[in-house]
Amino acid sequence: MEEAKRLYAELAAAYPNEPNVHYAYSTYLLDSDPALAFEEIKKELAISPSHVAARLQVAFFNLQQGLPEQALALAQEVLKVAPKDHRVHLVLGRGLLQLNAPRPQPLALGFCPHLDHLLIRLVAQLANPLLSNHCRR
Repeated sequence: MEEAKRLYAELAAAYPNEPNVHYAYSTYLLDSDPALAFEEIKKELAISPSHVAARLQVAFFNLQQGLPEQALALAQEVLKVAPKDHRVHLVLGRGLLQLNAPRPQPLALGFCPHLDHLLIRLVAQLANPLLSNHCRR
């Protein structure tokens, strides 16, 4: 594990301005060193500001830090360029739940207003038991 981390660090140092290098390193670091992972994501966004996966990773990080407004703002931006990416809809649903929104905004998932609400509730119940109590209201 330490060998892989060292190799990723060497790769990032050797190719500091190459797209996707810092993103790849950050995904490796997510579980073991979230703070360093976030720093690598910021480096990736400095190189590739429109990198959808990196922007969504920042949004997920914002949710973990209890910053749903920031996560939602970023997800709304990503939604414009990647409307069918399931991850953006997950961020939108979780952000709305963290805000204790009484009902998710229509078309949050882009399918059907009635199904959107049900899908967001289902994702919340399956993905995070702590949020599922809010969804049962």
